[in-house]
Order: sequence, then structure tokens, then C-alpha cells
Amino acid sequence: MSNETKETNSGSATVSAVGATNQGAMEKKDAKATKEIKSAGTSKGKTSKGKPAAKTVKAAKSAKTGKVQKLGKSSAAKIKNTDGCPYRPTSSYGKLWALLFKHREKGISRANFVKQGAKVIGKDEKHTAYDVAVVASPTKDGAAHPSANRAADSYWVERTEGGLMKLHRR
Repeated sequence: MSNETKETNSGSATVSAVGATNQGAMEKKDAKATKEIKSAGTSKGKTSKGKPAAKTVKAAKSAKTGKVQKLGKSSAAKIKNTDGCPYRPTSSYGKLWALLFKHREKGISRANFVKQGAKVIGKDEKHTAYDVAVVASPTKDGAAHPSANRAADSYWVERTEGGLMKLHRR
């Protein structure tokens, strides 16, 4: 009965014995994979405190080579983290602060700051202008945008008569 087909009394349905054995093997593999996922972590799938254990995640493998793929660097990693940046380096404010820090000696006009900032942070110029307003807000007397209050303790922005903005450290 290995390669034969069986007919039922009605004659309408046929079942292959070979297909049934293959289906049984697939069900066993699925059950084994499910069991491995459930047991990832500790022996009972729980931590020592009785909480569910976190599932382990394997790195993605390439379909062609079967090797683990390395991820490329993000655009945030390409920007140097300058010393004393009061914002997280990966945030929009941090990237704009780094741009202002780069132009701290000669200064940068607001229009160029918005244009270059839009390229760096990946937003359109309208929304970049909002972030520029926050980063450029700390003044010499300590006034700043509410989002930059803590940052105002470490730097201030001078606006020259030529319309340039220069970064100064406190």
C-alpha cells in the first residue's frame, strides 16, 4: 500500500498513502520547531522570578549564501559626536547642533542652516525650520525655547549683524 491509492465507498475522494506519510513528517517538524520556541530561555519557559522568558531572535541570514548579513551604518552614525552636545547625537536636535558646531567660528546663515540641516536630518525644510528654532534659541542671557532649557546651560548662539549664527560654549 505504499504507492497505491485508496477509494472510499462513494468513489469521489482518493487519498494517497505517500502523501499521508509526507504530511505526517511535516507535522512532526512543525511540532518540534514549536517546542523549541516555547523552551527558549529556561527549562519551563519562565525566568527565575516566574515571568515569561524572552524569546531568542536569530540574526537574519541571506537566502543565497546562508551567511549572517551585516547591517550598514545609519545616517546618524555618519555624524561625529562632538564633545559637549547637550542633545542625543541621533536626534534631530543633536544633528543640527553638530552642524552648528561645525560652523561655530565663521557662522552660518539661518537659510543655509535650514537647507543643510534638512539634508542631514532627512526632513523637509519647513519641519527642519522648527528644529532649527529650538537649537538656535539659547541666547547669552540664558533665555531659550522651552525644549532647549536644559541645553541652554551649555551653549548659546550669537546672531551677528550680517545675519550669521555662531555657537559659543558656556
